[in-house]
Amino acid sequence: MIITILVLLYLAMRIVKGYHTGFISMIVGLIFSGIAFILAIMLQNPVGNWVYQQLKTSATLSLESSLELMICRFIAFFVLFFILKRVMRLIRKMLPFQHNQSSNLGHTLNSVLGAIASLVAGYFFMYVVLSMANSFDNAWISSQIASSSFLHFIIYSTPGLSNGVFKSLFSISRTAA
Repeated sequence: MIITILVLLYLAMRIVKGYHTGFISMIVGLIFSGIAFILAIMLQNPVGNWVYQQLKTSATLSLESSLELMICRFIAFFVLFFILKRVMRLIRKMLPFQHNQSSNLGHTLNSVLGAIASLVAGYFFMYVVLSMANSFDNAWISSQIASSSFLHFIIYSTPGLSNGVFKSLFSISRTAA
């Protein structure tokens, strides 16, 4: 129930932000976020493997090696995504951009479509975060997901995405450590 409330609050905040940002600005931001996401996915395995090797040689790791490797890849993904999003934001700020709607209808349409685009992006982000959290097999997280049909739908029944897509993106067997 707690995770469901947090997810719903996050999605509501995304709708409000998208409404205020507008569709055109939101789409430009989503394109740059998509580029950052794709680059982070492509680089997570090499960087995660490198971090894993550094930790393995410098310290005694206590967890199962496949779990340690998965954690290193998750951390690498989030760090890379954060850094790449900041770089993309700097590039986006250099682009000439004007908010010139000629009518009140144009402004309203831009705002409503921005809210929808932001909701879709927030939903996809929640899919990734919830799938990662679910992959750690934590009893509390698993019980939260099992007791919420909304969270269960996000992880297992999202059209176009599935648990198989998540596993193929973050699989341990894809590259050897």
